[in-house]
Amino acid sequence: MTSYVTRGFLDLAYRPDLHIVVGRWLRQINLEELKQGYLDMLELAAAHQCPYWLLDARRRVDTDKDATGWMLSYFAPQLPLRLGGQRSYLAYLVAPTHLRDVASDANFPPVSYFQDKPYMSSRFTDEAQAVEWLLSCQQAPATKHT
Repeated sequence: MTSYVTRGFLDLAYRPDLHIVVGRWLRQINLEELKQGYLDMLELAAAHQCPYWLLDARRRVDTDKDATGWMLSYFAPQLPLRLGGQRSYLAYLVAPTHLRDVASDANFPPVSYFQDKPYMSSRFTDEAQAVEWLLSCQQAPATKHT
């Protein structure tokens, strides 16, 4: 596993055995740290042309409306441009209480939102299930988005 730590708030790794980029948030972060962390993840993913991401957000307590807006309007459109037009798959590993939080749930788009997007995202409370989902996505027919 190739791994490095970014700025003390995020561990990043590329798992060549699974062809998955893993990002583990180490603490609660502010919006600027979130942006930098996602841009660092994108650099690592682009270096390996890897559109399969496991994002461990269990140490973060919420989904921020501003962060969601930045992700959907600025960050997500960059994914196909940097990853060869491949559809990206982001598996979020969250604490069970996060799934019950109405505000967090309202800030996370429903599954139907992703149908025509060059990326797909889902939330999990079990890491094995998140990895299983990412591996099953690797078996799906490739879709190019530019």
